[in-house]
Amino acid sequence: MIPKRFRPFDPSKGPWLIWSYYHSAWHCRSSSGGASGYTSDIAKAGVFEVETARGYHDSVKRAWRRDVTIPVSKAAAALTHRIAELQNQQVD
Repeated sequence: MIPKRFRPFDPSKGPWLIWSYYHSAWHCRSSSGGASGYTSDIAKAGVFEVETARGYHDSVKRAWRRDVTIPVSKAAAALTHRIAELQNQQVD
């Protein structure tokens, strides 16, 4: 399987969150729509449209890529799954 940061950018999957491997944090969104700063809290992560997300995904050679774009829908599904797991643990 190809690591996510090496997969081709698919503009139909947006909007996106952007994860920084270098900072181990989510990119925040500036008032102008670009990225500005980082957060470890996914609830405070910026939501980015195609132009910004593509820039982070495709801005450098694959081997040097420090950021990965993650569709908001995929992050939401993963969080929903994790919440269900935690709720099941509380019942046991």
